[in-house]
Amino acid sequence: MRGHETLSHPFAIALFENYVYWTDWRTNSVIRASKWNGSDVTVIQRTLTQPFDIQILHPSRQPKGVSNPCGTDNGNCSHLCLINVNKTYKCDCPHVMRLSADGKTC
Repeated sequence: MRGHETLSHPFAIALFENYVYWTDWRTNSVIRASKWNGSDVTVIQRTLTQPFDIQILHPSRQPKGVSNPCGTDNGNCSHLCLINVNKTYKCDCPHVMRLSADGKTC
């Protein structure tokens, strides 16, 4: 991978199954490649800004036997459901949006 055009300014990295995923600040993209030999380099997503982090969300990476109040219908939240302690949650909104008085809708 050294010197590869998609590996110009890596910032965040994640490993999942047979691939390594990373964000690149020079190309403003999320990229993946084979974790075994660096082949099969694929741009997954191009963004308008520099992606700061990358997280893998997959059922196999979730805790087993834990109650998730956001797991059904996103906790009835229109956008973001944020889990708190003691199996509670709160709804929230993406940047530049505001939560309405109902506490559920952005």
